Amino acid sequence: MSDNGLPQTVAFAGGNGENEIETYTEFLAKVRYSLYKLRNEEGVESPKSCDISMSDWIMQSVDFSCEPKERWDSYRFEGTKFLGCRFPPGVSASSVRARGAEVFENPSNLPFTPARGFMYRQEELQPIDDEIYRYYLREVGLGSIVFQSLHDTSIADALGDYCEGKCVVGIMGGHSLWRHSMEYQRVVRLCKALAELGVVVCTGGGPGAMEAANLGAYLYKRSEADVERALEIIGQDRDESGANYKKEAPLQVLKEFGYPTFQPSVGIPTWFYGHEPSNMFATWIGKYFSNAMRESHLLDICTGGVIFTRGAAGTRQEIFQFACTNHYAKPGREAPMVFLGEEFWAEFGVYKLVQDTARGRAYSEHLLCTDSIEKVVTHISTYVKKAGLPLIKSEEELREPFWISPELRDWCEEDVDIDVCHESDKVPPPVQRLVRRRTFGQHFNSPIRK
Repeated sequence: MSDNGLPQTVAFAGGNGENEIETYTEFLAKVRYSLYKLRNEEGVESPKSCDISMSDWIMQSVDFSCEPKERWDSYRFEGTKFLGCRFPPGVSASSVRARGAEVFENPSNLPFTPARGFMYRQEELQPIDDEIYRYYLREVGLGSIVFQSLHDTSIADALGDYCEGKCVVGIMGGHSLWRHSMEYQRVVRLCKALAELGVVVCTGGGPGAMEAANLGAYLYKRSEADVERALEIIGQDRDESGANYKKEAPLQVLKEFGYPTFQPSVGIPTWFYGHEPSNMFATWIGKYFSNAMRESHLLDICTGGVIFTRGAAGTRQEIFQFACTNHYAKPGREAPMVFLGEEFWAEFGVYKLVQDTARGRAYSEHLLCTDSIEKVVTHISTYVKKAGLPLIKSEEELREPFWISPELRDWCEEDVDIDVCHESDKVPPPVQRLVRRRTFGQHFNSPIRK
C-alpha cells in the first residue's frame, strides 16, 4: 500500500528503477548516464566504460547480439545479473560468469520463456498459447514448477512496471457472457468510457465479460460508428453454450481495426483455466501458470477499484478477496467496489452480504450497485480525483516507453519503439510508432532532463 492509502503494484513487483534493464537501448542509455555521473558528479576525468560499476544492474531478457566484442570486454560485470539474455557473438554464458556475473539461461526446450522482460503481446501469445497449455497439463515435476515460477515472477515484475504511475480499474465477470447480449454491449461501452477517462482497464483476460471489457478499452478514442461496427461483428457469434470460444469474430474485428498497440487494456489470464483461451483485445497479456498468484496480482493493481459484472464462483471469490482487503485496510486505504447489474446481484444476495459486512467500515461509502454506465463512471471518477490518482491525459502518454525509467529516457540515442520492445526477432511489429528522444551523443556533460 502507498502512503496515500491506495493499493499499488509495488506491493508485489515492479519498481522500474534505473538499474532494471529490459532492452539493449535502455542498457546503452544507462551506460551513457553512468559516464555522465562519473564525470559531472564524481569528478572522474574522461571516464570510460571500464570505470562503471554494474554490480547492482539486472538485465532481463536483453539482446546484446549487436554489442561490439571489444566494448563488451571492457565492462565490469562483478555482481551483475543476467536473466535470459542473449550475448554478443562469440561470448558464452560461462565466460560472463567467470567475470563475476550471475547468469540464468532460458532453456531452449520449453514452449515458453521463463525469464522475460515484458508481458505478452497478442502476436506472440496466440501462436504458442495452446502449446503452453498442453505443457502445463503434461509436465508436473519439480523442474517444470521451478521454471513456471520464474516465468510468473517475470510476468509480475513486468505487470508492475507497466502499471507504475497509472490508475488501474479492474473488471471482473463470468466467461460465458454471450457476445450478442445487451449485457456484453454495456460492458464494452462502460470500459470504453473508463479508458477515455484516463484509467487502465484490467481483466482476467478470458472470454465473456472479460473479453467485453478489453474490447471496450481496445476501442479507446474510436468513433461511435466504429463501436457499432465492432459490436455488429462480434455479435454475429450467437453460440450460447458457454463451452466454446470461437476466434472468427474477434479476428474479423482485428482485421478491420488492427491489433492492439497502445490502448490502456490489460488481460491477466491463467493456464490453470487454459481451456478458456485468452481474449484477443488486451494490449498487454500477463498470463500466469499459478492462478493463486494471478488472482492476487490482478486485484493488487486495481488502484481505482473493481467493477463486478455478472459471474459465478470465480467472480464471487474475487468479490470477497477484494472486500477482505478493503475491510482490514488502514483508514483511507479503501477502494471502490461497484456491482453492475442490480437484479442479478440482488437475486443472489451477494451485494447485500457485502453491504452487511461493510457496515460501520469506511469502505461502505465506496460500494455501489447499479445498471447505469453513467453512475459507474461518475463513481469511479469521483474517487480517482479525490484520491489524487494519476490519469492518462493523451494517446502520446500511452505510447511512451514505460519500461525505461525516467532517469534514462533522455539518454536514449535511438528511437524507442513500443511495439518491438520485446523479443523483436520473434514478433513482427504491428505498427512502427516511434518515440523520439533527444540525442546527447558522447557529450557527457550535457544537462539531463529536469
